[in-house]
Amino acid sequence: MAVAMSKAPSASGKRTQMLIDGSWADSASGKEISVESPGNRQIIASIPRGNAEDVDR
Repeated sequence: MAVAMSKAPSASGKRTQMLIDGSWADSASGKEISVESPGNRQIIASIPRGNAEDVDR
């Protein structure tokens, strides 16, 4: 049985935010972490890098 695979989105294709107190927000520092596919090491998303300041919001 053949399985069709779609191409992974580019780094600019997926960006997420943190859910803080019911609202979506970037990290207080503005820093992000790149998420790579373990299969091909391609960047598939960027996520906010939270810190203590984000916890206290």
